[in-house]
Amino acid sequence: MTAAKNTAENAANDRGNGTGESGSSLVRRLGLVLGPALFALILAAPELAGLEGAARGAAALTAWMAAWWVTEAVPLEATALLPIVVYPLTGVISAGQVTLHYGSPTRRRPPFSCP
Repeated sequence: MTAAKNTAENAANDRGNGTGESGSSLVRRLGLVLGPALFALILAAPELAGLEGAARGAAALTAWMAAWWVTEAVPLEATALLPIVVYPLTGVISAGQVTLHYGSPTRRRPPFSCP
């Protein structure tokens, strides 16, 4: 009897919030909202550990990207492209400088490798 009860509970958990939506889909939706919300909160916070200007923009984007990576709200490849748009908007670095890092052949080498 216990095995049947556990199976029923697992099936209920798989259905998520009772609307037929799975738990992982709900997490993705929450992450989709959480990322930009963290970004806005960090940018708007009056005093944040002494971060100002570019450092605050970089920290805000890091929080956004981390939320999306952890929840897999959008594909990881799409999340990795956020700095191309957001860094210039927040004054971290220019779009040209960001895209240089994406196309750099040295970024494909393992750490501590010789040229």
